[in-house]
Amino acid sequence: MKAFHFPAALLFALAGSVASAQDFPKTPIQIVVPYAAGGNLDVTTRLIAPFLGEELGASVIVQNKPGAGGSVGATQVSRSRPDGYTLLTTATTELSVTPHITNAPYSIKSFELVGSINTVPMVVEVTPQSRFKSFEQFKAARGCAEICVNGQSTAGASRPVRKHNEHQETRRTRRTALWPAGQLQEARRPHRRERTAQAVDQAAGRASFGR
Repeated sequence: MKAFHFPAALLFALAGSVASAQDFPKTPIQIVVPYAAGGNLDVTTRLIAPFLGEELGASVIVQNKPGAGGSVGATQVSRSRPDGYTLLTTATTELSVTPHITNAPYSIKSFELVGSINTVPMVVEVTPQSRFKSFEQFKAARGCAEICVNGQSTAGASRPVRKHNEHQETRRTRRTALWPAGQLQEARRPHRRERTAQAVDQAAGRASFGR
């Protein structure tokens, strides 16, 4: 497996002036998680929420707003009042890359960083039967007609293996960012139940690698 590390961050919308520190907080604080419940970022957010609430003296509510690789939740927060009551937890790559490859109505400048909360490893994984025995072999692959990439990527998502626009078609072949033109092709196999379906496809030999 090859690991990539991406920080997760806590942010709020940036526009105009924020509420006075002396008056904050008067109402519950909402943290938007732009992914489905049960994932790493959701669990991390729910772990820190009680401590944040205790520190600020206010109720902290975690709300899941999944969709479009994090863009749905990020869009909601970017359009919220910049008063510190609506926060966003997300991987920083979704803010720095996604707006450049999709029509997201926000940019990284739409948010103000509150702080980093953790660093999440992401891996490229294969089955024991795979012809790839190292990441160097994986990068050096030639003449592979199709590699099925499945699991976490959805429309609008950004991942280290490809940073170009991803659409919802299941098996359209696209060139990856790791290899020059014509050297290696991949075909997406997106899943609604991401990690479970990805593991099943890999174990059954329907996917050459996963992330």
